[in-house]
Amino acid sequence: MTKNILNIGIPSKGRLRKDVLNIFKKNKLNLISERGERDLLGSIKQYKNIKILYLHAREISKDWETDL
Repeated sequence: MTKNILNIGIPSKGRLRKDVLNIFKKNKLNLISERGERDLLGSIKQYKNIKILYLHAREISKDWETDL
Protein backbone atom coordinates (compact mmCIF):
# COMPACT_ATOMS: atom_id res chain seq x y z
CA MET A 1 0.00 0.00 0.00
CA THR A 2 1.42 3.41 -0.92
CA LYS A 3 1.14 6.33 1.41
CA ASN A 4 -0.31 9.52 -0.08
CA ILE A 5 1.80 12.56 0.75
CA LEU A 6 0.35 16.07 0.63
CA ASN A 7 2.93 18.77 -0.20
CA ILE A 8 2.20 22.26 1.14
CA GLY A 9 4.33 25.19 0.00
CA ILE A 10 4.93 27.96 2.52
CA PRO A 11 6.95 31.14 1.89
CA SER A 12 10.43 30.79 3.40
CA LYS A 13 10.62 34.35 4.74
CA GLY A 14 8.86 37.65 5.07
CA ARG A 15 5.36 38.82 5.90
CA LEU A 16 3.67 36.06 3.91
CA ARG A 17 5.52 33.42 5.94
CA LYS A 18 4.41 35.00 9.21
CA ASP A 19 0.79 35.20 8.04
CA VAL A 20 0.74 31.56 6.92
CA LEU A 21 2.40 30.34 10.13
CA ASN A 22 -0.22 32.24 12.15
CA ILE A 23 -2.97 30.40 10.27
CA PHE A 24 -1.42 27.05 11.19
CA LYS A 25 -0.97 28.17 14.80
CA LYS A 26 -4.60 29.38 15.08
CA ASN A 27 -5.74 25.95 13.93
CA LYS A 28 -3.46 24.20 16.45
CA LEU A 29 -1.30 22.60 13.75
CA ASN A 30 2.26 22.25 15.06
CA LEU A 31 4.87 22.63 12.33
CA ILE A 32 8.12 20.75 12.87
CA SER A 33 11.43 21.64 11.23
CA GLU A 34 14.33 19.47 12.36
CA ARG A 35 16.97 22.16 11.76
CA GLY A 36 15.02 25.15 12.99
CA GLU A 37 13.66 28.22 11.29
CA ARG A 38 16.10 28.11 8.36
CA ASP A 39 15.17 24.57 7.34
CA LEU A 40 13.54 24.14 3.91
CA LEU A 41 11.57 21.01 4.80
CA GLY A 42 9.13 20.36 7.59
CA SER A 43 6.08 18.44 8.64
CA ILE A 44 2.97 18.78 10.78
CA LYS A 45 3.19 16.89 14.05
CA GLN A 46 -0.42 15.69 13.93
CA TYR A 47 -0.28 14.54 10.27
CA LYS A 48 2.68 12.41 9.17
CA ASN A 49 1.48 12.31 5.55
CA ILE A 50 1.89 16.09 5.09
CA LYS A 51 5.20 17.56 3.95
CA ILE A 52 5.93 21.30 4.33
CA LEU A 53 8.18 22.91 1.73
CA TYR A 54 9.57 26.34 2.63
CA LEU A 55 10.13 28.12 -0.68
CA HIS A 56 10.48 31.57 -2.18
CA ALA A 57 6.95 32.87 -2.80
CA ARG A 58 7.38 32.76 -6.59
CA GLU A 59 8.54 29.15 -6.50
CA ILE A 60 5.48 27.81 -4.70
CA SER A 61 3.23 27.74 -7.74
CA LYS A 62 5.87 27.87 -10.45
CA ASP A 63 8.59 25.26 -9.99
CA TRP A 64 7.63 22.79 -7.29
CA GLU A 65 5.13 19.96 -7.13
CA THR A 66 3.06 21.45 -4.34
CA ASP A 67 -0.49 20.39 -3.72
CA LEU A 68 -1.44 23.52 -1.74
